[in-house]
This record gives sequence, C-alpha cells and structure tokens, in this order.
Amino acid sequence: MRNPLSKTVICLGLTITGVVSVLFCSARYEQLGNVASTIFGVLGISLAIIPFMIAIWSSMAAVGYARLCAGKGLIARWHITAEQWDRFRAFDAIRAAQDLALRNDLHIRRLTPPAGVDVLVGCRQLIVDGSYHSLRRLGNPSLRHVYWLPGRPTRNVWSLPWNMRVAAAEL
Repeated sequence: MRNPLSKTVICLGLTITGVVSVLFCSARYEQLGNVASTIFGVLGISLAIIPFMIAIWSSMAAVGYARLCAGKGLIARWHITAEQWDRFRAFDAIRAAQDLALRNDLHIRRLTPPAGVDVLVGCRQLIVDGSYHSLRRLGNPSLRHVYWLPGRPTRNVWSLPWNMRVAAAEL
C-alpha cells in the first residue's frame, strides 16, 4: 500500500461526508422527497461504512509503515540503485511473460526514481520503494513469506509470495 497515511485521511473525510449526507437526508426528508432521500441516504450510508473500514485498514498500515521506517522490528535495509531497479523491472517483465503465476502484483512505478529504491524488511512487514506490505497472522496477507530465488552467483534475488522479485544489493 502506497501512502497509507494519506489514504486514511481521505477515507475519514469520505466517512464524515457520508455521515453528513445521512443526517441531511434525515433532516430534510420531506423537502427532498422519497426518491431523492432514499438515493442520498443509500449513498451516504455507503460513504459512511466502506471508507471507514478502509480507513481502519490503512491506519494500521500507516502505523506499521512508521514503525518500520523508525527502525522498530527492522531486520535488514538496503538501497537499490536506479540501474539495478531497472534491471529488476526488465527481469520481472520477462518472468511474468513466461508464466502468469509469476506476475508481479506490486504496483511498480512506471519511472524509476533517479535516487534508486530503498528496501526495508521487518519481522512482520516489508517496504519496497515506499510500498508497504504486511505479514498478518489473520486475514489475507499481502506478504506471506520471504525466500531466496537463486540467481546469478554475483547477486541474489528476493522472491516474495505476491511474485515480486527485488534484486538485492551486490554482496
């Protein structure tokens, strides 16, 4: 998940909009009429419930993101240069073309940042290029486990269960 804090703020804003819409419809029911009140009421309830659930989920991701960036539970951290990241993107595109099961579900930015990409690996979470993924005991994890994918002898490649491969720094 990219930008979990901003997603939390946006979803809370939508939740407040939904609650205001429901309150407006209940106060102006007779003036709006039956059909308009029903439409605004259903939209308001939807805006009050769905973004609220997403806000809870993204706020937990924001806390995990902040904790890992602060170094709590951090196992490893490394930097991948822009050239290495471009090689990874090319490698990933070739592997995904060979087998759809190897398709990368991580939303990799179209343009590689000139400064490169940072990778942070924690006990229960991972941040790659600012995208946060957690390892949860319950629910649908975005990260199930991390293991090594054999590569050329001079470099290693991380293989992640959502089929994201991150080239590790030269060892």
